Amino acid sequence: MTVAFLAAVPMVAPAPNPPRPAKAIHDYYSMTVSPCTKVCTLDPVSGLCSGCGRSLAEIERWPRMSDAERAELMAVLERRLRELGRVAS
Repeated sequence: MTVAFLAAVPMVAPAPNPPRPAKAIHDYYSMTVSPCTKVCTLDPVSGLCSGCGRSLAEIERWPRMSDAERAELMAVLERRLRELGRVAS
């Protein structure tokens, strides 16, 4: 009897994903709190979220923004929401 293998078959299980290094406690406290209000609805005209005022690109990029970039964005969100009629003047 002859047995043919079409491809090499690994005989050992692949190694599990290595554990992620723990973040330093200051990393958690230095991160600006997200402006998300869990009202995720895009305004069809402006393309901005009617809950937080961010664009999809800004929402997607939020986790990778520096604290300075987040602060800069937070500074314009109230104006944006006011223009959408979501915040009282």
